[in-house]
Amino acid sequence: SNRNRHEITYTRTLNLLNTRQCTIPFELAISDSSFLSFEPSVTTSLTSQSKVNVECHFRLSTEFIDRFRPANLNRNESLLSKIDEIITAEHGRRIHWREQLSVKFKQNEMEQIIPIDIKLYFPILSVSCGRIDFGTCFLEQARQKEFILKNLTCSSSAWSIRKGNLVDNSSIIDFNLLFSKYIRYS
Repeated sequence: SNRNRHEITYTRTLNLLNTRQCTIPFELAISDSSFLSFEPSVTTSLTSQSKVNVECHFRLSTEFIDRFRPANLNRNESLLSKIDEIITAEHGRRIHWREQLSVKFKQNEMEQIIPIDIKLYFPILSVSCGRIDFGTCFLEQARQKEFILKNLTCSSSAWSIRKGNLVDNSSIIDFNLLFSKYIRYS
């Protein structure tokens, strides 16, 4: 997989094999191209007894995750028909999303459907307190408080803590929390 700060791309490869004695032209199509893509993306031909590797790319981004927020799901009937949603204490909120890659054979106008399954696990985070109160602070005085952030599920999680001036993006601290780990921030 390929990673940057706001997006991860996962790639899976499948092989198409021509077992016939003739050349077969085909075309690939995907049901949702906003977060899924594939290569080769043009009409291709398979000669007799040859194969081609097809790479399917899934781009996981904050924009993609926003699709599955409960408020957004309720407004999108076509998306609701493609997912199963389960919430458990162990895994948190799990969404099983189904799409498909179709291989259309030009010669005989047949189509083969290859299912694509994507499972997203949304973690459940717990904070040891609802508020951090430093009380009255005087000039040149420093106070320190501690809170514990815990991931209750088997999903990994990443988040940002903003400190100081919220307008200044340089005050963002990034953390990653893995399964069954605690983080203390003071």
